[in-house]
Amino acid sequence: MLGEKVVKISPESIEVSTHGHQSITEWRVVKSIEETSAYFFVFIDNLLAYIIPKNSFKDKDGLEQFKNLMFELDL
Repeated sequence: MLGEKVVKISPESIEVSTHGHQSITEWRVVKSIEETSAYFFVFIDNLLAYIIPKNSFKDKDGLEQFKNLMFELDL
């Protein structure tokens, strides 16, 4: 789905909302997370991933909190 998205991250799940659509994925079903210099790829299966640009975090603290959560969840 292209276009603007709102991503909410909690210790339980990742929630992605667009105009007229909402998806909530519990971390327990996430297969892996890959990190590049500009993005996080949150893989739900081998061919489906949420793509989260690093520059979409409000600040460096938000980015570090996300990284810490991924470490704690061992993803």
